Amino acid sequence: MEEEYRRYRGSMNELGQFVSGFSEKVSAAVERIAPPLPQEVLLKQIQRNESQLASRVTRWCREIQALQDDERERINSLTGERNKLLRLETATLLEQLANQEISLSAASKSVSDSKARIDADNELLFRNYIFALENLRESIDLQAVAILGGEESSELRTQVDRLNGLAQLGITVEFLDHEFRGYDSTMSYALQRLATDPNDKFALDRATTAYAGLKQIIDFLGPLRMAGRIEPRNISGRHIFEYVADFFSRAIQENQIAFDASEAFLKFTVLELPSRLLPVFINLVNNSIYWLINARVDEPRIQFDVRGDSIVVADNGPGIDSIDIKRLFTLFFTRKIDGGRGVGLYLCQANLAAGGHQIRYIQSQDEWVLPGANFAIKFRGANFNV
Repeated sequence: MEEEYRRYRGSMNELGQFVSGFSEKVSAAVERIAPPLPQEVLLKQIQRNESQLASRVTRWCREIQALQDDERERINSLTGERNKLLRLETATLLEQLANQEISLSAASKSVSDSKARIDADNELLFRNYIFALENLRESIDLQAVAILGGEESSELRTQVDRLNGLAQLGITVEFLDHEFRGYDSTMSYALQRLATDPNDKFALDRATTAYAGLKQIIDFLGPLRMAGRIEPRNISGRHIFEYVADFFSRAIQENQIAFDASEAFLKFTVLELPSRLLPVFINLVNNSIYWLINARVDEPRIQFDVRGDSIVVADNGPGIDSIDIKRLFTLFFTRKIDGGRGVGLYLCQANLAAGGHQIRYIQSQDEWVLPGANFAIKFRGANFNV
């Protein structure tokens, strides 16, 4: 639409000049007519315009008063609902405590957790409302602020997406460093033998194998590239599972890790950028592989599954210590002894947030898929009924 918009602006400029010239001619003609009482003509014009302005202002005032009345009722109703929320959420705890289904300490902790969460929600809800009213009192144009903020936010989000993408690409290449070195060594060995004997079939087979491996790595990096205009597309669970299984095929085979996906996961789809979505699963599975190997887990396993409206990535490793859960998605936090920079889970959260999705660490055993680390991802617009 850029070229059409330029033509439109040019036409508007020409029209503005035409109207301006026409207004000057009208003013000159009025002066030539020389009405006997120009003050009366001007006074009537002022009165007519004043009446029009007053009519519009009065109509707006009535609309504002009606909206204020409705909004006052809504706030009163909302206040009542929020004041009752803690009692509603904790109503079952008294009965459970009476029936000895839950301990007093567990019930007390549940009440404290609910209170903290509701208080945070209330603060966000009402403080933003008060902030908007304060801006109105100061005659700040909220619409202009929203438009300007939206434009800046969009530009910043694009920059963050690109930085996250580049960081993720670097991490992915680091994951593949072992593969690169292996194929590089194989290729060098084969080329040295071929230089001595061009008919060495064994060396030729080795070079062919190394080339195929390097090409496969390049193919893996293809969906993660940032160049060009990349459009979102429907990505299925089956595609995600097969991509990750191929990506970590050597590590999975060498360490005898069972890697599975449920039928529900394979069937789900979501509209998203491959460069934004696939690295999330790469990071999560890479972490699972690291901890399964270092913890020397018997019969190590990684599972992709569905729980309710969320995707779950789980393993049967040592899991996450409760003291670390709050810092799990912060930048540069890691418990890895070697090879950890504390960027992977941060990028997982950043990539998902950019698309309006959410990730959390599952603490409740009732939601676990496997008795280890379990991450739940809630995709905006995911389709589970394929």
